[in-house]
Amino acid sequence: MVEKTKKVNSIFDNPQGVDEEYCQIVEEAAIKGENLEIPNSTLDHAVFLSQALISVASDNIKILTGELNSPYYERVENQLEAVAERFNKEGGNKEIRIVIWEKESDGHGKIRNLRNKYSDVIKVKSAEQSEENVAAHFLVSDSVRYRLEEPHTKRELEKKEVRGRANFHDVNTASILNDRFDEIWDVLEEVKEEVK
Repeated sequence: MVEKTKKVNSIFDNPQGVDEEYCQIVEEAAIKGENLEIPNSTLDHAVFLSQALISVASDNIKILTGELNSPYYERVENQLEAVAERFNKEGGNKEIRIVIWEKESDGHGKIRNLRNKYSDVIKVKSAEQSEENVAAHFLVSDSVRYRLEEPHTKRELEKKEVRGRANFHDVNTASILNDRFDEIWDVLEEVKEEVK
């Protein structure tokens, strides 16, 4: 007997590859701001966790990543744009900051239009990753929520095996990641809009 896949109705975009139970756990944690560690072992779960973390941000998002290419970032672009639009309308010091390692700078193409459209909100810096500044990739939302990714190979990414963990109200870990991000951010130069 073939089991039918249940349709997942999510408040977040595109929960493809996410079963209903996982979707409900993430959404409840995101909405209530629960201090609950939620692991992920697949790319689909990683994307869904990131979509949730981005969507509930109220002041700032900080992303440290190796690349902004597909398949991961093309599936969170809608949330990044929606939050950038909201931050832009609300004004103040609301920002989305992204550090991307320069050796994979082709990924800048994915964020370029958003960065140019929301230049007051989206800031991007790049760095050559070296032994001294190796860091796990992570996303921090409002300094209280995070997703921390375990290192993985390109082969694992191609097989959609991406491991990590997220929490929607772990102030201690989020604060450590936030401080680490700021240390890296403070010594880098911003990537400016390209002149055509």
